[in-house]
Amino acid sequence: MSTKNWIAILIVVVGIIGIIAGFLNDAFGDPVGSVLTFSALQVFWLGVLWGVVGLILLIFLPDRAPEPTIDVTQVDRLETQVRGYEGRLQDFDNRFQARLGDFDTRVKTLEATPKAFAKLPVNDDELEVLEGVGPKFAAALRAAGIDTFTKLANSTESELRAAIESAGMSFAPSIPTWARQAQYLVNGDWEGFQEYVRRLTAGRDA
Repeated sequence: MSTKNWIAILIVVVGIIGIIAGFLNDAFGDPVGSVLTFSALQVFWLGVLWGVVGLILLIFLPDRAPEPTIDVTQVDRLETQVRGYEGRLQDFDNRFQARLGDFDTRVKTLEATPKAFAKLPVNDDELEVLEGVGPKFAAALRAAGIDTFTKLANSTESELRAAIESAGMSFAPSIPTWARQAQYLVNGDWEGFQEYVRRLTAGRDA
């Protein structure tokens, strides 16, 4: 039983005692007059008042505050949003890991390049060592941003021709061999490079 019910019952009991005391005082000539400071009629009505208040508390007041209701729709919506954010975070993490892996690969490639060229008698930017690449062609390639064997090996023939033509030159019959020559040097294969150059006739594949 709740505390409210016990208080209401106590008030009702006090009211009943008051009513009984009022009857007793009226019937027996105020036998407890030395204790009570009210007349028999006042005690009676006070008992009635207390009894009514106790009954009101007992009957009409709820035992406890109503429990708050939860909107299940809003909870579901929040869960959906949270799952959506988790999916976006996972997708971002996957893309980040992919970019990180690509970055690691590039770093390893850059780290490996100096080791390969350490075995060569030339540096990575000595483009003139290639068969068919004179000082003017080398200058045109550098002006186009193709200033190392690594970049040249990764360039297409059309990109190389565009670099030459942008410098006002067009006749370069050995262009199809430049990327392959550069790749030998990128790999650190000086002997393979020399053997390939020996097979060339006027800068072209024999």
